[in-house]
Order: sequence, then C-alpha cells, then structure tokens
Amino acid sequence: MARTTGSDGEKTEAAVREAAVSLIARLGYEAMSMRQ
Repeated sequence: MARTTGSDGEKTEAAVREAAVSLIARLGYEAMSMRQ
C-alpha cells in the first residue's frame, strides 16, 4: 500500500501500540496473534 500525502508514521505507531496493549490486556499475551 502506498503512503498517502500527509500520512504520519508517529500517529500510526501510536495507534498500533494502543491497539496491541488493549488486546493484550483483554486476551492475555499468550492468546494474542500478529493477525489481531
């Protein structure tokens, strides 16, 4: 997927980290997969 004009890597990184922390908190580390 091509980068769009005005895309912000720092915002994307923060959103991915926030989603990961939320899933780990909900499911536990052992139940997580990269697809989630």
